[in-house]
Amino acid sequence: MCFSIFKKKVKPMLKSEMSSSEVWDLIRVMGLDIDTKKVNFADAKHRTIPNQEFRDFLSGNRINLIKWSKLWDCDDFSIRMISDVHAKFPGCMCGMVWYIKTDGSGHSINIVLLDDGIYFLEPQNDFLFTKLEGRINFMLII
Repeated sequence: MCFSIFKKKVKPMLKSEMSSSEVWDLIRVMGLDIDTKKVNFADAKHRTIPNQEFRDFLSGNRINLIKWSKLWDCDDFSIRMISDVHAKFPGCMCGMVWYIKTDGSGHSINIVLLDDGIYFLEPQNDFLFTKLEGRINFMLII
């Protein structure tokens, strides 16, 4: 009898708490176009957020319902998301990324440390992703 077992690929789980240097190592291997002098860490340690708990939080969060305007634009969404995430998950890592998109326009999004890796978050629609296209101008990790 011949058979094979197909195993689902599972991302490795990260430690529940990581130092800024460990987080920086994770960011560096993502292959981002970034000037290292423009990355700032506000804290020395960061807790990871369980992926499913974060997704549940996003589904209940209402930031994405705020209407964009000249007075409430992408950086305002990002700042509000940082505040809400830290209120729900104290000690976590949620930061802000300013970058130049491939079309030359600027944009601000969030970066979060979940228990299975680092993700970017578009706070205007709750979209999580790992590949960022463009050049990072500035990153503030809180």
